[in-house]
Amino acid sequence: MPKFQNSAYITVLLISLFGFNLSIRATNDTFNINDYLNGINTLKAGFKQTIFNSNNEVIDYSEGLIWLKKPEQILWEFQRPNIKKIILNGEDLSIYEANLNQLLIVPYTDQYQSSLASILINNDNLEAFYEIHYKIINDEFYMVTLFQKKDDSLFTKVEITILEMLIHKIKLWDSSEQSISIVLENAEMNISLSDASFKFIPSKGVDIVDQRR
Repeated sequence: MPKFQNSAYITVLLISLFGFNLSIRATNDTFNINDYLNGINTLKAGFKQTIFNSNNEVIDYSEGLIWLKKPEQILWEFQRPNIKKIILNGEDLSIYEANLNQLLIVPYTDQYQSSLASILINNDNLEAFYEIHYKIINDEFYMVTLFQKKDDSLFTKVEITILEMLIHKIKLWDSSEQSISIVLENAEMNISLSDASFKFIPSKGVDIVDQRR
């Protein structure tokens, strides 16, 4: 049996951001959300992730690296406080937790369509899940807010902040009013990333739980 307990909530949140096809244009033609997200082919950045309870109190904090390569690869590498890797590579989702010495492999299915990974990578059905609002603060600061349309969406609200044409912050709220804030640092877009970076080869002795069959 898998020993994963607390990673499920975080994983569902993370595997939902990169790739919705946003078809709504901003009123200012100098910025187009759809063109912006579609123009991100690769992304590499550090992240600081904070999870808040419904009273906006911090209940979890972590740091690490995120790598993204379209059309279907994401690596979330948690470095502090615990080592963890969440890897989306095509149809497979792998979750490695060093403190458990365990690797869980599950299929990436349609249940993640309204997830963060889909927002960031590739999902043409964004408007089926969310109502889209946007705000242009100035030529360097943009905010997109997604409001839940259907009860089966993973999030009730998502905010994406773009600063100096780089994704700076993503914040998501769920139905229990918990929220997760992800701040990206030292982001690099459209650089060369090797496919090998999105493959995880467990060391000898790691407990592998494969739920793809």
